[in-house]
Amino acid sequence: MKLATKIGTKALLLVSALLVSVPVAAKAENYENLRLLRVFDGNFVQVEFENKENMTVRLACVDIPSLPEGRWGTRASTRMSSLLPMGATPTVSTFRENSDGELLAEVFNDRGENVGLEMIKSGYATSDRLEDCPAADLYEQAEFEAKQNRRGMWRASSINN
Repeated sequence: MKLATKIGTKALLLVSALLVSVPVAAKAENYENLRLLRVFDGNFVQVEFENKENMTVRLACVDIPSLPEGRWGTRASTRMSSLLPMGATPTVSTFRENSDGELLAEVFNDRGENVGLEMIKSGYATSDRLEDCPAADLYEQAEFEAKQNRRGMWRASSINN
């Protein structure tokens, strides 16, 4: 009986040690009543909480051309400004930090539109397949449809897949 107890205790300690060593993903959080402070080049936005603290987030699941990337960077910036105009009150739904320590989040505008997804649908962004996106299929389908319908940057491209 003592041997069974010792084995049980050792097994319990081993399982406990394994559970402690497994990295835990950041808990998803929703932030509302934010004020848009700035849309950065490409994939980042800065918002302000009611208590005046700021948060910079990277739009999750998308890759948006930045301004130095020629005409598509400029057009993407214009589209982003139409989706998130200054003074907007976006909702931010975070889901994790990436390897660079950036907070990844889906950002929703005042109309409830997922800004990253809308950028992909209009052809001014691509799905970021490198991230562990919770809705990867939705983003990839939106990119496929933008390509098929030759929207945005796909208008000038012969890529149709």
